[in-house]
Amino acid sequence: MTKRLAILGTCASEDWVRYQNQRTALDVRLVPKRFHASIISLCAKPLSPPKDLGDISEADKLMICRDFSKSFLHELVETQPDCLLVDLASDGLDGVIAYDGSWLTPTYIFRGSALSKQARGNMVLTADGTPRRYLSLFRASLLALKDFLNRHLPGCRVILHKARFADSYRNAQDEIVSFSEGKLKLNRTANWNAAVLEDMFVQQFRCDVISLLDHPVLGDEQHVWGIGALHFERSYYTRFSEALRPLLDAAPVPPGQSDRV
Repeated sequence: MTKRLAILGTCASEDWVRYQNQRTALDVRLVPKRFHASIISLCAKPLSPPKDLGDISEADKLMICRDFSKSFLHELVETQPDCLLVDLASDGLDGVIAYDGSWLTPTYIFRGSALSKQARGNMVLTADGTPRRYLSLFRASLLALKDFLNRHLPGCRVILHKARFADSYRNAQDEIVSFSEGKLKLNRTANWNAAVLEDMFVQQFRCDVISLLDHPVLGDEQHVWGIGALHFERSYYTRFSEALRPLLDAAPVPPGQSDRV
């Protein structure tokens, strides 16, 4: 039976689909996907997106507009997924930025748009830079998300993926190459932040957890999206699929009964 799987996180939680063996592929249909959006932003006040986002692609404009509108929540209600797969890599990396009485995720797409100049000087919160304010806001957002899921998707199973930015990648010559010192510092801080946020997430949700951190995590120069700290080797996606399979095959949550605390 095909399972409807929603994703809130990064490409680290979706790219396994592209690397599946067709003979053993999981029977899933990806319903709404929301990448590079923090949980704080998702649960904040919806905003109308500005008309001028600058010279960026239509796909990037759509991603920013969805961060403004918080439309992912409505999409979840419309599609009623069986499972919601979450990773907190973007939360750990980007934090949030105040904007017009709400919060947005200052991703690399945001920073490359006209919004970056418009929001210059706005308050930015991160788990490591402003821990008291950020973690308080994150905890409140988790409670809001849990309440939303309990009311609108009580039968949806939540799965947390402990995604981590890689320190190095395998190049086309099968050599292990480290990322630059600047990226290593940024990504290690993001990984530390994500671990803190994951602990808070698990405390609030009675959720399944996928963690593949018992093996070294490597990026792959030949990844379909190119070199990136979240663009992993094929072996990672194989192990991820194997870990996800029994969770998708598990008995569904009875209608009207939440598996959340």
